[in-house]
Amino acid sequence: MLIVNTARAESPGRMRDVVRESVAVLDKMFWSDAIAIWLDRPGDNLRAHVEGRVNPPWWSAANAVETLVDLMDATGEGDHDDALIRLHRINRDPASRIPLALKELEKRGQVLSKDPPMNRGHQGQTEFRNEYLDDSGWWGVAWLRAYERTKNPDFLATAKTIQAHMAAHWKQDGGGVMWCTEPDKQKTNSITNSLFLMLSSDLARLDPTPETKAWAERSHTWLVEQKVFDGTGVVDGPGHQGDYWSYNQGAYLAGLTAYAELTGSPGDAEEVAQATEAILTRSGFVRDDGILMERLGTSGWDGCLFKGIMARHLRRTRDFLSARHLHPETVTRIDRCLSETARAILALDTGKDGLFPAEWHPGAKNQERNFNTHLSALIALVAVLPGK
Repeated sequence: MLIVNTARAESPGRMRDVVRESVAVLDKMFWSDAIAIWLDRPGDNLRAHVEGRVNPPWWSAANAVETLVDLMDATGEGDHDDALIRLHRINRDPASRIPLALKELEKRGQVLSKDPPMNRGHQGQTEFRNEYLDDSGWWGVAWLRAYERTKNPDFLATAKTIQAHMAAHWKQDGGGVMWCTEPDKQKTNSITNSLFLMLSSDLARLDPTPETKAWAERSHTWLVEQKVFDGTGVVDGPGHQGDYWSYNQGAYLAGLTAYAELTGSPGDAEEVAQATEAILTRSGFVRDDGILMERLGTSGWDGCLFKGIMARHLRRTRDFLSARHLHPETVTRIDRCLSETARAILALDTGKDGLFPAEWHPGAKNQERNFNTHLSALIALVAVLPGK
């Protein structure tokens, strides 16, 4: 079925309706009210979660939280605030989900005495931390955004704990926050450190301490020295070994933007503008028609979410430049990219379940539909809402 067509995209009111409908589809398919979080397969199969076969899509769920915050910022409404408070309260300690899930299964008549304990997946630590520092970073950014909107001190406490968790895993040999604490994965990459720059800079702006500002400065210096942005149009990991995904581009720009907002330096603002212009025009992530695409393809679970994240962060960079009356040509270029991408998404066939597919451009081959494909499109649509 088609949720919408391109003609309906011209009305801001209709766009909000489409976004609300898309959020409702996501929740209907994947939200588990008993444990106040989405699951990575449709159907609220708590039994499968208890058995370790279905889990919350962990870092994706962090991006869903940030999307709901962005949506409420755009609409001025608080219709998802209560759900986010419950999600935070229940899931900040993964063990809290166990009795809630078992109680709900008992009500459903699905509990047996031989039920295994709930598989916690990668969500083993409190305050939304785990061994993957990029996963932790997504949650830190999301809860700091929620704090900025609501001033809920619990959200701020979680963001501060995650920032400290990431800082504690700054590599002594060469610097940078490591990707993962497991012995064979203790490398540095672009996405983890862009998130750390973003989180540290925004935390230093919203809850200033000398230590947090020092981490923002240290993180920014490391990213520049490592040249994860090659200066000609693509953000990649240190050494440029082919890790150039769209979300690397967006998160790097958002990190630079957050740092420039913190420092107020014209030089840092110019760095944002120059990187943005290069990524938009020379990276290969923006087609000639303005639509975002994934250079390395969208096969696999994670890659289906990346483009929406790039769109979100382009919007933040656009608002930063526009508010300071800097580089209007770059602002116009971002606006075209976001609007043409949204137009393409709105013309897509969403299938019988109402889920957006993995790729958005005309003639796209990958029609896979899942939590990440739908959320990615939803993030991109929220990015064009007026009033953000």
